[in-house]
Amino acid sequence: MKIPAHLKTMGIVLTTAGLVACGGSGGAPGSGGSSVAAVGQITGFGSVFVNGIEFDTSGTSFDVDDRPGTQDDLEIGMVVRVYGSRNDDGVTGRADRIVYDDDLEGPIEAITTSYKGDPNLTLITVLGKEVLVSRSKTRFDKDNPDYTFDTMALNDVVEVSGYFDGNGVLHATHLEKSGVHDSTRPEDTHAEIKGVVSGLAAGQFMLGTITVSYDANTDMSDLAKHGKTLEDGLQVEVEGRMTGADSIYATKIDVEDSLAEDGEASVEGIVSNFTGVGDFMVNGVRVDATNAKFEPAALSGTLANDMWVEVEGPIVDGVLQAREVEAEDGDEESGPSGV
Repeated sequence: MKIPAHLKTMGIVLTTAGLVACGGSGGAPGSGGSSVAAVGQITGFGSVFVNGIEFDTSGTSFDVDDRPGTQDDLEIGMVVRVYGSRNDDGVTGRADRIVYDDDLEGPIEAITTSYKGDPNLTLITVLGKEVLVSRSKTRFDKDNPDYTFDTMALNDVVEVSGYFDGNGVLHATHLEKSGVHDSTRPEDTHAEIKGVVSGLAAGQFMLGTITVSYDANTDMSDLAKHGKTLEDGLQVEVEGRMTGADSIYATKIDVEDSLAEDGEASVEGIVSNFTGVGDFMVNGVRVDATNAKFEPAALSGTLANDMWVEVEGPIVDGVLQAREVEAEDGDEESGPSGV
């Protein structure tokens, strides 16, 4: 489906009957629709709008930060996963389940205002990760109107939702303040971080520059559910409390969720992990565009990290086998690549 320009947002739309097991349940009665899983930022309410689709939420269950929630817990700019169905018109559907989980939570360690000379951009560092905040594109907590682009400060504990680019910078689409960090009592600061396990040793490992410690009290049931054990190279989500400026004790370790199910897919977003047209990522989905048609044709030789693209094709064994790769302009309404 080609999403109208005024509804474009970064995200993933996977359409296949095979995704029913993820929470979809077929098309709405009489709609002739198909099962769908969509990942993207919320752009509107009434129902919930994600990736240009208006999802009816009259019978939806909500999972917010691994806890039961309601639609009132969600805000514009939050990146969510929607499981349900899409009608034949391509722009309406029904959500059976909506899942929200922020990408990063921790204290602001550094702030660079007027980033790259632009007064409308600020680069902050949270748990060693760079976060790009935009005056126009980053949405702030609607329930805290005093916390804005101009009032962010060192040691503010913030929750961030958004998209990572090829350099690992998180482009914030939603940001809210959850507290203030006291370095004399780091254990009072809740932290969440996603990344790839490295340097695994007894009772600890690294996520980037952050040391994560764990013990017998750490909840790792999600790893067991997915048939995984902690190992270097595993993509995980860690929730816990800070034990120092660059260390966390994990109360919970989960396998990072993926929508890489076999089925038809349309993915729009920022290219990352690019090694060649046969191997790159868009929004966490690995893509092989070896046999794709490129638009424009010259894109086949210029495709690179941080380019905004739309990719279409079937996902087979977790890899999207692209039939078409189209360059997008990354305009103001198209999401973080325009930041």
